[in-house]
Amino acid sequence: MKTKTVERLMNETPEHIKQQVSEYADNLVNKKQSSIDWLFEQVWINPVSKLPEILEQAKAMHKEEIVDAYNESFRLRDKPYSTAVKYYNETFGGNNE
Repeated sequence: MKTKTVERLMNETPEHIKQQVSEYADNLVNKKQSSIDWLFEQVWINPVSKLPEILEQAKAMHKEEIVDAYNESFRLRDKPYSTAVKYYNETFGGNNE
């Protein structure tokens, strides 16, 4: 149930702002986490005793990323290099360099 304040904000917010917020939320939900990001997160929140299993899982995740990128390269082979960067950014939420 929406509060009156939320309803008022939704009614007063311009459509293009609502669309940007919606796209941003969709991007957050649809992005994969890279093995490196996952590793940093795990090392930060887990005790040192779990480090060996964390590293093994990170290596497995990284292998999956490489296999996925290799397979994607066949689909995109006629595209310029910038497509690979775009693929990375879209898949893992990298910056737009």
